[in-house]
Amino acid sequence: MCVFIHHPLDEGGGIENGRVIRTILQRAEAAHPGTVLAVFSGHFHQDYVLENNGVRYVQINSASYVWLPEAAARETYPSEVHRAHPHLRNVAAYQDPLRALVTVDLDRGELVVEGTRSELLGPDPWERGAPETDYPRDKCRPVISDRRFTLRQPR
Repeated sequence: MCVFIHHPLDEGGGIENGRVIRTILQRAEAAHPGTVLAVFSGHFHQDYVLENNGVRYVQINSASYVWLPEAAARETYPSEVHRAHPHLRNVAAYQDPLRALVTVDLDRGELVVEGTRSELLGPDPWERGAPETDYPRDKCRPVISDRRFTLRQPR
């Protein structure tokens, strides 16, 4: 099974019972390897994979932007646009929308993510003052990475 959710199940992902859900998934995977192919989420607007107790957690980037803290908020569009859409101050927008195609090929024993790339519009998050500790450069970029995972075989 693949799980697709908005908020990540990573530690600090914002799901009140996230630890309980992770435990259920990890127990299912431990009892029957290959049951949990991956858990996909996107709330953090980042691009990374974590593996925890045999379960892959794939963070899929936002389609269009990195959300920035107030300290990095800047007006990067004409003032009339910001008056109409005040939250744009917190957006480091992408030139083109991102998307991904996820394919599970049981015959080949793999899960494939085909991602896309874009460019940032205007100053990047760090030029705007986003802290690298919360916005790591290798995860906060206009990319959904291509990934290929070998599926675990049942015992």
